[in-house]
Amino acid sequence: MDFNINQKTAIDTRNADILVSAPAGSGKTAVLVERIISLIQEGVDVDSLLVLTFTEAAGNEMKQRLLKRINELLGIKDLDEKTVNNLKLQKLKLSNAYITNFHGFCSTLLKQYGYMIHVMPGFDILSDTESLKREVLQQLEETWFSNEDFCCFLRTYFPGNNLKQFEDLLLSVEALSHSISDFDGYTQDIYKKYYEPLSQGLSNSLIFNMLK
Repeated sequence: MDFNINQKTAIDTRNADILVSAPAGSGKTAVLVERIISLIQEGVDVDSLLVLTFTEAAGNEMKQRLLKRINELLGIKDLDEKTVNNLKLQKLKLSNAYITNFHGFCSTLLKQYGYMIHVMPGFDILSDTESLKREVLQQLEETWFSNEDFCCFLRTYFPGNNLKQFEDLLLSVEALSHSISDFDGYTQDIYKKYYEPLSQGLSNSLIFNMLK
């Protein structure tokens, strides 16, 4: 693969922090693979590098691409014996290299050194966050049921005290809050635009006009 000037800079720069910002499919992974290969050719062992990706699949793909590049280099004729031996050694070390996703690396750290921050090695990583959120909601509901206003709210808007529907609504609002920078301001705007006019009469509300 031919690299442009900026990509070559990212591959060859040493002893500095580098930020590579480019759209999807523009070759960021290829640049990173080539940077690792160039470090290997300079005498760096692949298992001394820490390469973190966002997903386990991306980490596995990185290893596969590195293996392919090493095999391509080994296929070059007239390589000196030292280079060949080093590439073969790196090929063996690749399976144990720290090329993984953030969760996997942090999990390994906690299993080895978690006792230093009072985390025992038998912990589990929760991947299904919705089940945890629902568990928290159910604990809160036990407290909320002692409040008559809450019970009145449920009877009015969720006939039959449909808690599943109520929880789904809260979780959808919680998910929405992550996609809006000023969620509090957003809800205030909604209130002023649609609900505040209700105090001046139903016919003045935009909601009434839409329903009508």
